[in-house]
Amino acid sequence: MKNEDNSILEIDRWLKWLKMAAYVGIGIFAVILITYAIKFRAFYDGFKAISNIPNDWSAFGSLLSGASSLLGAVGTVGVMLLAINQFKIQQKQILEQSKKQAEFESKQLDKWAEEARILKFQLYLSHQKQFEDMLLEFEASSRFRVNKRILYKKIFPKNNSNYVSFKSESDSNGVCFIFELKDEFAVLYNTAFHHDMETYTPEILVSKLKNILKTLNLFCIESAIIGDIKDIHKFNGNTGINIFNLYETMCNIESLINSISSFTESEIMATPNTNELIASYKLEEYYLKNTDAIYATPTVKGLIELAELQVEFKKHIHKGLSFDYDIFHNKSNMESTFKQWDRIIDRLGIDDDVEKIKELKISFVAAYNDNSFEDFLSRRRRR
Repeated sequence: MKNEDNSILEIDRWLKWLKMAAYVGIGIFAVILITYAIKFRAFYDGFKAISNIPNDWSAFGSLLSGASSLLGAVGTVGVMLLAINQFKIQQKQILEQSKKQAEFESKQLDKWAEEARILKFQLYLSHQKQFEDMLLEFEASSRFRVNKRILYKKIFPKNNSNYVSFKSESDSNGVCFIFELKDEFAVLYNTAFHHDMETYTPEILVSKLKNILKTLNLFCIESAIIGDIKDIHKFNGNTGINIFNLYETMCNIESLINSISSFTESEIMATPNTNELIASYKLEEYYLKNTDAIYATPTVKGLIELAELQVEFKKHIHKGLSFDYDIFHNKSNMESTFKQWDRIIDRLGIDDDVEKIKELKISFVAAYNDNSFEDFLSRRRRR
């Protein structure tokens, strides 16, 4: 740019010299004409002095040509320099305009990049919010709560403020969370609802239940109800898994996995493949034999009898005798539950198994009525 400016200044200096040369040329031209007029007495006789001889005019023309040659040369050079100067000025203007245009486009690109970054960040936040809203719907009908941010990162490991994918992608280790989750649930379901007690032991079942809760970042913040399995490694000590209501826990987990699958558009539904209605009473049976290994809280009278009753009853109805375990301590409410059980038992028919169920039900009611729930209620209030 400095070279361009120097060239323009140099041309300006030449034009000043040419302007002076033009003045000198005009002066010389005037002197020649005046000298010619005086020398040849052009003004003494007026118009009579004008010659009619062609040779005189030829000589006069040669005089004019010679006198004006300097002016012509100065003019030619001046026009050329003016053209060059104009070209230089235009070139400078074009360069300045190009520079301004480049600066404008650069600012515009920066503005668009910032707007795109903001839009991506808003999309990222919106996607997270939709995911959290979906989990809130799950929490509304579940005992479990979800660590939403951690679970979101597991499902969408590559999502950040600059990149958003609506489908679950593999992490840096090549593992896709939703596929792993589906396989883990299939194994859990097979463990929970299978008759092979030697291969699929209750210890394994409880371990896999805890693992899938950890995988999904689920935790129970409620105080324990009758039959809840404790976890000594957790602060509130409650896993949210109930030995008498395993089916509901499994349905909760299945519902969450399917909701996640729909949200991620993966079309991988946790629909266990089973050809028969398999009863699950391993936890109840295990509780009868290993109350110290897996224990429920709080401990009240009748739990052993209830476990025996559920084991037998699930041989007829795979869900068992369902009731609200949170009202276990309320004897008046439990009376209506007992009457409901009697109606269900009567519909099963009359055989030895049903008679055994009736005896176990009577045994459980007797043990249950011996309870005083004051300690239980006070412990719940303290929590």
